[in-house]
Amino acid sequence: MVMQSMDLMINESLETLSATMDETVNKLEQLNQESLAENGIPFGISRDWSKATPSLGEINYQDPLVEKIMKRFESMSKGVLKKAANGDFIIEGLNWGMVMPDFSDDNGDSCCFTSEFTFEVTGHATPVRYLCYKDCRSRLDYLMEDKIHFKQGDLINRFQQLGWSYSQARDFMAWYIFAYIVERHIVQGMLNYSGQGLRPFAGVAEMMSSPAVTPIDAGGSVIGAFRQVDCFISVLDDDSANYAIFGHKLTINGIKAAIQKDRDGNYPEGWSKDGNSISFRGIPFYASRWIPYDLEKTMTGELYIIDLNKVEAVTQYDLFVPQSSVYNRREEDPNVAGCEVLCTKYENFGAVVTNSPISHILVANVPLDATCPATVFTRIQNLLTSHSPYPMATIPTT
Repeated sequence: MVMQSMDLMINESLETLSATMDETVNKLEQLNQESLAENGIPFGISRDWSKATPSLGEINYQDPLVEKIMKRFESMSKGVLKKAANGDFIIEGLNWGMVMPDFSDDNGDSCCFTSEFTFEVTGHATPVRYLCYKDCRSRLDYLMEDKIHFKQGDLINRFQQLGWSYSQARDFMAWYIFAYIVERHIVQGMLNYSGQGLRPFAGVAEMMSSPAVTPIDAGGSVIGAFRQVDCFISVLDDDSANYAIFGHKLTINGIKAAIQKDRDGNYPEGWSKDGNSISFRGIPFYASRWIPYDLEKTMTGELYIIDLNKVEAVTQYDLFVPQSSVYNRREEDPNVAGCEVLCTKYENFGAVVTNSPISHILVANVPLDATCPATVFTRIQNLLTSHSPYPMATIPTT
């Protein structure tokens, strides 16, 4: 009798459990269909992300400095392309100047001036440099990546679009990363430096290192330094000038902290603020993540004051190389004799050219905002230092 009662209880429990499971399955299916109707992402069990390193999101690849000076080679107007005796392709930026005669012997006795005034060409040569990115994979990897496609339930992002193959995602990511590499070289490129993700390239940094560029030290006073800037621009007196000021966002924040209203509610002479924007004598400031600053030791940064009408970054292509110009080649596998690797190659070339380096100003030792030390940025320091458009957070180990 007891056994029959136990069997009956077990059967009733199993029936109840079965009904509950059926109801749960139906509910999951309902949620799945509702989710698909809303956003195309199926409801399901997610991975455990509890120990994952957070992403800091995407950095906008278009830097304001690059955006304002970049041109295609065929639109170049600041120089002439030539081939130098050493084999380098160079861009000659030329201007004309007048050489005054020596009046040291002029005693004022003659009726007419007889000393000759002469014109001389003045300028400099900027070498063109080549940049490339090469992505190679084995034949089997290529075939497999071409067969596997992203589907609903996969992690979907800029590089993993629904329906794409893994091969398409890899090519798109390489294409995107190379644009980022070119942008960095346009600003940070130096002809005598290679390493840390850089190759020799005549970028804005190379231009600003010219002895013809006027340096101004802001270590004593930001306001005093910009009075010197005002003096320089006033004497230069170029009606065609189109100045802009570029610095890292931390440097510009330091400027904003230094420029405050006086007791009468006025900003220092020449300065103005409008919301989060700041300008000097009507010259706007722009944040460029590639311009130097030192958050660890000196707590200072640099500013590039550039006449945009006197400079251009000329390249074969825009930042994004046209798909028709991306090279796909088969090469011998260096690791396995007789086997092939398939290589995709992205390439560009160019230089930053100015026909008047004397027009530009480098303001150094600009104090950063003292209320924002390096420790504030510990977890998001890759937003400042990473060379990736998708930097990751830095979580201290406990």
